[in-house]
Amino acid sequence: MQILCVLLVLVPIVEKVQIPCAAGARARCRESSDSPCAAAAAAACYLMACMNTYWPAPFNMSLLQAERWEALQELVSEPYNEDNAEYKDTLRRLWARSFDTPCPPSLKSSQWTDMGWQGEDPGTDIRGAGMFGLRNLLFFAEHEEATFRRLMKKTDGQRSDWEYPFAAASLNITFTLLQVLDLSKGGAPGTTLVTTSRSADPAVLDLSKGVAPGATLVTTSGSADPAVYGPRTLPGQSFLQLLETEHDAFERLHIMTFELLDRVWLERKASYMQFNEVLKAVRARVEAALVSRPGTIPELRRRLLR
Repeated sequence: MQILCVLLVLVPIVEKVQIPCAAGARARCRESSDSPCAAAAAAACYLMACMNTYWPAPFNMSLLQAERWEALQELVSEPYNEDNAEYKDTLRRLWARSFDTPCPPSLKSSQWTDMGWQGEDPGTDIRGAGMFGLRNLLFFAEHEEATFRRLMKKTDGQRSDWEYPFAAASLNITFTLLQVLDLSKGGAPGTTLVTTSRSADPAVLDLSKGVAPGATLVTTSGSADPAVYGPRTLPGQSFLQLLETEHDAFERLHIMTFELLDRVWLERKASYMQFNEVLKAVRARVEAALVSRPGTIPELRRRLLR
């Protein structure tokens, strides 16, 4: 009976701190019986599902997985630099993919808000995400231009009078995926603000909470240096399989997640202040899709957007 009490106390604590466990774990683990044994079993199963999502057993990475993982970590760690020629060129290319009008002559112009940046200087948003966040958005525009424009211009469904800012939302999605995959180098990359001049109390999307506290030491087959830090989350480990088959797996996942976010946004008839709530629901579905271990990017897309 004491064990039962402890388990039943721990479940709401886990939920309260918002540890994003594998979606549906609690529902799958519930027992129809009201007996103490069944209740204890259900509670234990739910808690184990949570633990296994973020503290799975060590595993082996292939050499290709390790190389691509480390390459992604390097990209994630690259800081934003407004004097960088690539930064300026990337923004101009992004504008060309977004609109049929000439790019603003200045990188600080009110016209940039048309893309969903939160102010006249896109760098204010990009500074937190680094070049990695900006490159993800450009990849989206160049490889899925029709979908990119459709989401940017909010042409689907009945929209809110107070919509989420498109470009800033993309950076938030990047942050979320970095957490889900345990990809950020040296911990969570920070937080990003979804703010608007219409609100004196901006909504803050703080992604520093619930981040896995470190990386698991794993063995890389064939590596001269066997000590490689890989993902310690099950979604991250599942992602490695996709990364081995598709070098742009992260960018593809970013696009799918953005499509899912807009779909959930419309389903919930959400408005700006519900952005964090929608993103949290999207995160849970992404985690569940990855934990199901899809073998290919198309299979992941089917599971995520079915």
